[in-house]
Amino acid sequence: DHEMNCTHCLADCDSTIFSRSQSSAPFRNCDSRNLNLSPLCDLAHPLSPAMWEEEVKETYGNELSMPHYVATMEGLIRNRYPFDSLKDQEIITSLTKESEYDAYKEDIAMINFYFAKPTTIEYKRSLRMSGLDFISGLGGTFRPLLRIQPHLLC
Repeated sequence: DHEMNCTHCLADCDSTIFSRSQSSAPFRNCDSRNLNLSPLCDLAHPLSPAMWEEEVKETYGNELSMPHYVATMEGLIRNRYPFDSLKDQEIITSLTKESEYDAYKEDIAMINFYFAKPTTIEYKRSLRMSGLDFISGLGGTFRPLLRIQPHLLC
């Protein structure tokens, strides 16, 4: 805003110019092609909630044949109101109709930054002449005026 109002100000010479782009896409489901390849589908170091959790629980079928570590997983489906008392106290009652949601669709996002140009331009400003250079220039300018002609002294 200051630059728009200041007509006598010089341009900023210490700046970096860059451009960027953005994109988005839904998460790919975990399957046999990306299992243990994608960080979201890593069985050794699973994120919480694990993206593959619902498919694994469906594979086991009932809870009796399911291993304990699978049965106790948190789940992708979250409740907007962790306690019934919070749901009962909601003033806007239409919000309580759909109190469950998929965490990967509404809470979690992956961001990638891409810079369009691999290089940037940087301008630097430097003095053209120092104080001593300026004084030397003045001396050269006034030298003809300061020169004393010997025949004018008599």
